[in-house]
Amino acid sequence: MDPHRCSLVLVTGKGGVGKTTVAVALAGALEERGRRVLLLESDPRESAHELLAVAPSAGTVVSASDALHLLDLPPRRAADRVLEQRIALPGVMRRLRERELYRHFVEGCPGLGEMSLLEIARLALAGDGGLPRVDVVVLDAPASGHGRALLRAPALVAGAVVGGPIAAAATRLSKRIADPTRTAVVVVTLAEEMAVTESLELRAALRADPGVEVGLLAVNGLLPVVENVPRLSRWRRSEPAVELWVQRRAVQEAQLARLAAEWHGERVELPVLAERGRGLLRALTAHLSPALGAVGTGR
Repeated sequence: MDPHRCSLVLVTGKGGVGKTTVAVALAGALEERGRRVLLLESDPRESAHELLAVAPSAGTVVSASDALHLLDLPPRRAADRVLEQRIALPGVMRRLRERELYRHFVEGCPGLGEMSLLEIARLALAGDGGLPRVDVVVLDAPASGHGRALLRAPALVAGAVVGGPIAAAATRLSKRIADPTRTAVVVVTLAEEMAVTESLELRAALRADPGVEVGLLAVNGLLPVVENVPRLSRWRRSEPAVELWVQRRAVQEAQLARLAAEWHGERVELPVLAERGRGLLRALTAHLSPALGAVGTGR
């Protein structure tokens, strides 16, 4: 991947593996490299703002610094925003939204909401649509299967909408997603059997359709070896807490060995950390920074 051109990073993975935390840390690592970054979240529950210590986005851009911005837009709201941009007549758009036909169109057109998230990312990279111009968009994408659906969305929309600006946008986004010099996919997993299996299946599915290669696998939440934890190493191995720790680490090591055998690509291992909030973000950023070249965003 060309480290100077990749501008869209999609972060996905099984639910509960720390996907959002890794996405925020990636955004922070990119900011430290001198990139202007938009972190785009699509979860109505919003959690990224807590790590950045800023107010919730609620559909508006919130700045964590001069170079790092946050925007939360669920797919339906993203579709509304993209259509407003295309129509460019607020009064007309307001009346359209009140009509049942509009709701059926937005909800019934396969992939429109998901494609709209990608179009919001493109607008930010162009400094268009009232968004701050950035160098990179980190998209905290939905979990696994829904993340794949997001990547397939432009092709679905292109097949459902014939002609016009929406079809043109879908075609343009399909080309961007298929270009590994402009788009990178990061999969987050835990070193647990179900999460690793889902990650391997997701990589195979993305390769098959829509033909996207995963740029980086982030293995999150790894426990250190007991001997490397002074407080624990002084305890007897028969102590329940130490025994449980050793067992959990053994499970993780087995899954790391499985990944070494079955995942042929870039990997980064992220330790479980005691820090919270900004401290956690800084610590994870330090671990992720060396891996930025794997997703084509190092400078």
